[in-house]
Amino acid sequence: MRTRTRWLIASCYYASQLLGILPFWYNQQTGRVHTTRRVAICSAATSLTLLTIIAMFLCNFDWSPQHFLAHAFHFKIRITVFLIRISAVIITVILNWSKRQQFMNTLNDFQIMQQKFLKNWPISREVENEYDKSIARKVISNLLSNIFMSLELYVVSKTQLQWSNFFITVMVLVVIVLNMALTNFYIAIGNINVLLAILKEQLQRISLASKDMIKLQSSSNRPAGSRLMAKGYLLAHELDALALYQLKLWKFINRMTALYDFQGSCVILTMYITQVTVLYSCYLLLQQDYKPSNWNEMSSFVTSLAIVFYYLDMRTFRKGMFRTLDLFMEIEYVLKIRELQWPVAEECLEESFKNFSLQLAKFPVEMKLVGLFKFDRSMAFSIFGSTISNAIVLIQYDYKNNSDE
Repeated sequence: MRTRTRWLIASCYYASQLLGILPFWYNQQTGRVHTTRRVAICSAATSLTLLTIIAMFLCNFDWSPQHFLAHAFHFKIRITVFLIRISAVIITVILNWSKRQQFMNTLNDFQIMQQKFLKNWPISREVENEYDKSIARKVISNLLSNIFMSLELYVVSKTQLQWSNFFITVMVLVVIVLNMALTNFYIAIGNINVLLAILKEQLQRISLASKDMIKLQSSSNRPAGSRLMAKGYLLAHELDALALYQLKLWKFINRMTALYDFQGSCVILTMYITQVTVLYSCYLLLQQDYKPSNWNEMSSFVTSLAIVFYYLDMRTFRKGMFRTLDLFMEIEYVLKIRELQWPVAEECLEESFKNFSLQLAKFPVEMKLVGLFKFDRSMAFSIFGSTISNAIVLIQYDYKNNSDE
């Protein structure tokens, strides 16, 4: 891991501490997560401050239907998205404290397993570069998304909604807190992806070694049978160890997704609603008779940048999640190709390959939202298609009303 990557991860960690969403402490020397009375008091004070600010907003917010209906449709959607984000932030703080011990146990267990894994199979330069780039992309896209979404709230939403600086500041804070929580989840999944990538490389190496053994068995310069058998036992033992680590990584993925499933569901919901609103708003802006109050070139510029960086950040997050699914599929593909193309090697090695394949079939990786909905590429395409359909319905409804008038 490069120094730049360490600094980026450290910046996310300290920012999460300041925002009150990490109620524990990370020791950089030992790599262990722990808590003390001082850390608990400071984290509790920060979390209570965050919840108090949100409570002040909710108490001063005008909940009357007349106030909500007075706004244009796209601003009603924006208020709805903001309330969903507030719910996600409140749940995040509550879960971080109620599941604090579970968080620490999961991170400490993973740290111990990661150290043992890397001791046996060091990280390659290719995997390390891929990890460094993924962390840099996520942290930078998250930073730019926070900056321009915050700027858009002050430049555009403040004038349109006529809200006070306090209300807009709370909206900015909620956006940053939720994005930072998902960045922490992305970093955790990224570390799991590193081990999966190394595991795939080692599996490819063992597959090629078994192929070489088969060639030696059929060659005229065949070594003694005891040497081939010993080599087969060593490869089988290493393959069994990799299979054990693959099962552990599968369990860690389930543990991590269970800790962040509610936040992920809220992000998917807000992204879905935002996409519908963006498409509908673009249609409205193309209408010559639609001119929002206090709208100028600066508003268009800031809004465009906020949308672009928001989707870039979501795209980076989605790629990180799908990378986990892809690595499991690639591991399974290596085993299938080896089974189809190459004949049988040593019996013990063949048994290990067979057990590994059966394990992958028995424990397929799945990322679920709230333990109910499986998040994969098919779901992403379904969300996109549903977004287009609902946006078209809104546009047709608006067109019909305008034509009737």
